[in-house]
Amino acid sequence: MRDDRLDKLARVIVEYSTNVQASEIVRLTGDPVSLPLLEAIYEQVLRVGAHPTLCCVPDSISEIFFEHADSEQLQFVNPLL
Repeated sequence: MRDDRLDKLARVIVEYSTNVQASEIVRLTGDPVSLPLLEAIYEQVLRVGAHPTLCCVPDSISEIFFEHADSEQLQFVNPLL
């Protein structure tokens, strides 16, 4: 069972802070530690009729990328994202 405060926060984020509307595409990205909140937001986005996509990536991946990527990789924009 999820903490009710996460559900309330998710509702504020989706309905007030970002004003997500039906049929919008919403990308949710976060560290695995934020998964309970991401789940609550995901559910709330579904409730308003939008289309959520979840990408849960550890922060360490970004650190590795910026440490080892060359200039071409740094400029590349992934069309899937």
